[in-house]
Amino acid sequence: MPSLKIHRQYQSGIEKIIALDSSVFEAILSALRKTVPALPIDDLVRNVESEVENTNHDDLVNILESIIAIYALKKTYAWTVEELADELIAAVDEFEELSNLSTEEKQRLYEKKLNSLLMPNSFLESASKAKDFFKVYLLPSGIPADDFPIKSKVELEAEFKKFAEEWRVETGMLSLVTQKSMHQAYQRIIGMGQPVIPLILRDLEQKPDHWFWALRAITGDNPVKPEQRGRMKQMAQAWIQWGKEHGYEW
Repeated sequence: MPSLKIHRQYQSGIEKIIALDSSVFEAILSALRKTVPALPIDDLVRNVESEVENTNHDDLVNILESIIAIYALKKTYAWTVEELADELIAAVDEFEELSNLSTEEKQRLYEKKLNSLLMPNSFLESASKAKDFFKVYLLPSGIPADDFPIKSKVELEAEFKKFAEEWRVETGMLSLVTQKSMHQAYQRIIGMGQPVIPLILRDLEQKPDHWFWALRAITGDNPVKPEQRGRMKQMAQAWIQWGKEHGYEW
């Protein structure tokens, strides 16, 4: 069984899920069960927000993205809920809300939340099955280096252009951002990781497109302000500025 390292962003989301008050947790579950499949993450968050009172927007984004990551993790390793709970307890940093619980109490709490959370055949489960998804959200140690080869700049750019063209051609008629972002070519670009960020930012600067989900997945960041959401040019500019502030050149 592999030893896992989980991106800090998703550690935080998992911590929030486990520490949620039972009434808030049930309200989130209820909202998810009634949500229409294939909604963009922002629409999904708004739907859940409408039914869950006094929950911070950014926390909800973190929680919902981490829920999908948990589905991906369980599917990737075919773990039971008990095994999944063990791995998450070992991989996630200790946090204040659970500091006074014994190991057995933590195990029971994790298993209880996970049993409620992992709804068979839900659209969240479908979202987690996208190719290479687990490479983005979860970083298993011990994977052969050949699975993550280092490519030259020329090779990386050629691969990006190939997948970007395939993605645009095959999703041009789709209107839902979630459907576009779940396309295999888009997921392959996400799977290219940090080195592809300058190429995405350059593409975004030349012609704004739906690269925002990919950038958030790779970087764990989101510079887009609430008032900019849904305005592609403004969202693109926010990410371009973010790239410059973080030292990326393209």
